[in-house]
Amino acid sequence: MRCFSCTRICGLNRDPYSDGSIGRIRRLYVLKEFRHHGAGRRLVEAVIHKASSHYSKLVLRTDNPKAADFYKKLGFKEVKGDVRITHELGIGCNHGSHASIL
Repeated sequence: MRCFSCTRICGLNRDPYSDGSIGRIRRLYVLKEFRHHGAGRRLVEAVIHKASSHYSKLVLRTDNPKAADFYKKLGFKEVKGDVRITHELGIGCNHGSHASIL
């Protein structure tokens, strides 16, 4: 497995459309050669763990059907009728004062 040096793998921030109790996952990508080996799942689990002490819910938007299935397998529920989000997951606490965590 190759090592990558980067400052950001995935974005997690306060959802700009909420009251501050909701976090938004942004820009989570896994290179093709690393897919189906658990890398994406481990990244999302780490994001959920970190977010659970700051937010009550995580949301995201994807137009990629494979990504949608991936998030559903991780427990995210599909959201219909909202142009800003396609998936959500209820998690930890009820405060969200941190604008950027990862």
